[in-house]
Amino acid sequence: MRLIAILGPTASGKSALAYELARRGNFEIIGADAFQMYRGMDVLTAAPSALERAKFPHHLVGFLNPNECYSVAQYQVDARKAIEEAFSRGHDVIMVGGTMLYVRAVLFPYSFPDFEPVKPDGNKTTKELYEELLALDPLSANEIHPHNRVRILRALEMALSGHPKSEVQKVDIYKPLYGAEFYALVPDREVLYRRIERRIDQMFDGGAIEEVKAIREAYGEDAPALRAIGGKEILAYLDGKYDLRRAKEEMAKATRHYAKRQLTFLRHQFQYKEVKGGEDIPS
Repeated sequence: MRLIAILGPTASGKSALAYELARRGNFEIIGADAFQMYRGMDVLTAAPSALERAKFPHHLVGFLNPNECYSVAQYQVDARKAIEEAFSRGHDVIMVGGTMLYVRAVLFPYSFPDFEPVKPDGNKTTKELYEELLALDPLSANEIHPHNRVRILRALEMALSGHPKSEVQKVDIYKPLYGAEFYALVPDREVLYRRIERRIDQMFDGGAIEEVKAIREAYGEDAPALRAIGGKEILAYLDGKYDLRRAKEEMAKATRHYAKRQLTFLRHQFQYKEVKGGEDIPS
């Protein structure tokens, strides 16, 4: 059986490439996007449409409620189960999505040891927590954005519990599981930024504001699903803090920063073949 991982920054064309490949063969698709897993977020996360999901079997897309928490360790278990079940049906697998830590956790021998968690001090500022993580586990801290409180808290919890994330995730990068093949779409920066701006316009036109409003009304503005890029910006628009133009600009800025981090992770954590389209991937 064959497993192909399609990598690249947001708006690079990963999903379109995955569907191009899926039309050629007998593939099942496993989503690797931390926010496409939530229901009610299809527009804001550019999730596969109902038509696309009907054409090709999809897994780990749109299966969580917006108020549910979900970890990379849980994803590892669920995705590996989905891969094994697809193989048992005689189907090949495409993994596609922008959360590349999830891809690594599944396709390399990452371990998530059981331990009694030591909770960080939640009263500290994000800056204080990040400085604490820098002192305890600088390797992990350097891979996390200083403003990403959720990831900082998780890495700090591991460090305080005696299992620094950087130690747990030491793996042989040259030995992927399942004989996985890695291909990446890496558009020129100007092209990528134009695609990001176009996608954001499409999201606002397609109902992203209504999605965020509905989730806040049903689950509150602290729902994990609203940590997706665009959630904070649209909430600010709904509260009158931003006008529509400012909301789009802030969302574009956050998305560009995220794309840069994705590219850095891609270059440092994977050996891949850069491709322009499906014709560059052997049948």
